[in-house]
Amino acid sequence: MEVPAGAPVDVYATILKYKNLKNGTVKEFTQDQFMKEKIWEDTLTWAWDTTITKKIVEGFKPPIHDFKIMSNDGSTDYTTDILTNKNYVFLLVSYNISKANTSSQPKINELANAVQKKGIEFY
Repeated sequence: MEVPAGAPVDVYATILKYKNLKNGTVKEFTQDQFMKEKIWEDTLTWAWDTTITKKIVEGFKPPIHDFKIMSNDGSTDYTTDILTNKNYVFLLVSYNISKANTSSQPKINELANAVQKKGIEFY
């Protein structure tokens, strides 16, 4: 799934922690403060301690973001084909195919053949 143009993006803030070498205290600086005060230039007073990055605004998250459909052996990923198909797509889902009731299989095959003849994908 593609992110729409102009959709909000994640916004992060970076906090830089520097230790005061003279008194041992640790001070937090925003990027703006850090640049304004030019902390990195004063190596006799300040030493880098830690950098923390925090997400402060959650950006757009696609409604379908953790969906995957793979072949039984895991060699083929059908996800993009299914999600980007402009036509109808039929999905037959079974929790455990080995425990499925096979009495309905002929009707399922009939449905699959009918929709595939119309150019509709059946997975």
